[in-house]
Amino acid sequence: MEEKDKKVLKEEQPKTKPEKTETVKVNSNVQKIATEENVENKPAGSQTKVRLTPKFVPSEDAKQTKNYAWLAYILFFIPLLINSKSAFVRHHANEGLEINIFDLIGTVLLLVGALVETTNNAVNALLLICVLVGSGLLVLTIITKIYMIVTTLQGKESNTPWMWNLRIIK
Repeated sequence: MEEKDKKVLKEEQPKTKPEKTETVKVNSNVQKIATEENVENKPAGSQTKVRLTPKFVPSEDAKQTKNYAWLAYILFFIPLLINSKSAFVRHHANEGLEINIFDLIGTVLLLVGALVETTNNAVNALLLICVLVGSGLLVLTIITKIYMIVTTLQGKESNTPWMWNLRIIK
């Protein structure tokens, strides 16, 4: 290959600069986000394009406790028994408690609607609504639990997407 061809090939490949770390406050905790600068050089006098790519970096607390913090979405108190001092564990235990409350409400509605028998048509319609709402709530909580378990295992401290931001466990 000629010297010119090698030079053109080098210019076409993106160059990556070292990562920069930026501290960001998420919810009540401080997390670090690394940004990576990608510089693309275009040949023949075109302008240089710089693109910042955010990259999530979990906190040290999250790295150490994420392996059992996800259990909060099964039974919220299990991670608290293991490490109650961790802010990451307390956050996910709180979110797990909220989801488990909605799970309980859905189960009660489903059982009441399915097990109560009556001959009154108006009450039967109300019981059918209880079954439908209870079933929908259970499906929604199962999907939310799966989402929250995945984000916990990634080390992220996110809130449940469709619930209030109530802090029961502080």
